[in-house]
Amino acid sequence: MFKNLLDKGKCSLGFHEGEWAFEEAGQCGQLRICVRCQTESRRTEHSWGEWAYVTEDACDLERSCARCGQAEIDLEHHWGEAVYHEEGSCQQVHLCQRCGETKPAGIEHQWDNWLYLADDDCTQVQLCGRCGETSHQNQLNHDWGPWQQDDFYGVPLRVCRHCGELVFNLGAGHLASPQPSLQEMDDLMEQLLAAETLEELYKLVQANQTSLVSPVRELYFRFAFDQYSHDDDLREALENMQGLLNLCEQYGIEATFNQLTGGDQAAEPVSGPTPAAPVSGSGQGQVDPRLAGRYRHTDSQYSDGFSMATDTHLLLDSNGRFSWSSETAGSFGSSQSGPEYGRWFVANNQLCLNFDSGSRMVQPFELSADSLFLPQEGHYRLWTRY
Repeated sequence: MFKNLLDKGKCSLGFHEGEWAFEEAGQCGQLRICVRCQTESRRTEHSWGEWAYVTEDACDLERSCARCGQAEIDLEHHWGEAVYHEEGSCQQVHLCQRCGETKPAGIEHQWDNWLYLADDDCTQVQLCGRCGETSHQNQLNHDWGPWQQDDFYGVPLRVCRHCGELVFNLGAGHLASPQPSLQEMDDLMEQLLAAETLEELYKLVQANQTSLVSPVRELYFRFAFDQYSHDDDLREALENMQGLLNLCEQYGIEATFNQLTGGDQAAEPVSGPTPAAPVSGSGQGQVDPRLAGRYRHTDSQYSDGFSMATDTHLLLDSNGRFSWSSETAGSFGSSQSGPEYGRWFVANNQLCLNFDSGSRMVQPFELSADSLFLPQEGHYRLWTRY
């Protein structure tokens, strides 16, 4: 009984048993009757021959069933190696060796000699010898003349015979990093002079500081002052730029531009918050009426025709309030910073400035009829009463 149940289960799942047999002569339809449940199943089972080409010069294939004669067709090309499709073109194709049909095989250029883009440009591209197309890849290839000592610049130089690019030999000490050419420095100066705002100028100087600290900078100014001597406006602009760059090299880019814009450098004590200096003794201190008044600290810088002066103003009123502001004027214009406010007092012979912003300045002082002297202050030491 268990075996009968198992057999019925197989049939219910589609697992019938029995032999397949052709139903008719010359036909490929087969019939199977299940020996367990008598279910009939049918299928077609061809007896295919080998594939064969229909004709010698075509790629059509055919095969037929040996029993019923039914035929099937297919297509199979014999592709050869990629070849150029026509003269003057770099388009390649695969050619079928039986029927002559083609299919695309991509583009294959034959890059030949490097060519200059222009008579005054040493950028080169490659030219395809078949179709004449130029490559997207390029290279810079100067045709340098020999090194020769130059009396005007005072250093050896050489010039490209093709584009006129001029480079200097600055000695072994400057071989670690590439030095800009005279033309590259001229392009950079043109960008600096075209800057419309101090912020734009600052970003350009910051981004190109490696080139701008090169000795080529001063060699360029020697060239520019000679070439542009007839243009007073351009010469003055170049003199101002030379002075600015000299100050940037001497004091740093950040400090120089902070002075120009009246930024943090011009108001150093309020750029905090800064840690409060200790005040010895006890008590909050008192307003000293002797100190009440207006004071000015002046900081001037001058370099090669470029000037910049910053006046910092400190007002100590008799009620214990103060204000701190600055004004900067120079060859690139003027700017203001502040005012910042806070409370002031004197404790243990020290002047205490507590800014409303949270920063603090505490310094010993010496007072005279016309000045306030802070002997331990690094920058704002001498103040003139006015």
